[in-house]
Amino acid sequence: MPKKTDSEKQILLEIYKTYHDSIEKVAEKRQNTNSFFLTLNTGILELIGFLFQKDAPVILKPLYLILPIIGIISGVFWLKLVNSYRQLNKGKFDVLYELEEQLPFDVYNKEWNKLGKGENPKIYKPLTSIEKFIPKTFIVLYGLFTIYLFVIFVIEIKVIKVV
Repeated sequence: MPKKTDSEKQILLEIYKTYHDSIEKVAEKRQNTNSFFLTLNTGILELIGFLFQKDAPVILKPLYLILPIIGIISGVFWLKLVNSYRQLNKGKFDVLYELEEQLPFDVYNKEWNKLGKGENPKIYKPLTSIEKFIPKTFIVLYGLFTIYLFVIFVIEIKVIKVV
């Protein structure tokens, strides 16, 4: 590789800084997305709890099934977005590593290597695996709640038929 002029080095450094900033913006969007879905799911659970606490009128009974289904759907979308952000970050860091090859020190590449490239959870557990745990927990919770409501609905129908 031919030796770079000072001007080329400066341009490369500016590209590196700009690209690094774009990675930071993606991280911020990722955090905002997680906050949105956490707030949404907390609200859904609060509404479900409110309906159970207040012997809800018959007209609101369909919400017992609709809300957990909405929760499951939001959890699935949340997981898809977490995966999408993971893929985007991987691509961005791959490009950043290539840029670093042309700089005097490849700080992010060295850091990633020191962390075992996320392959050994004893050294480093990637954020994505932790992020996925939360929507999966909500999905399971909503699934169990849906099963519970279905069982109660079946019992109510049997009681109505007996009477």
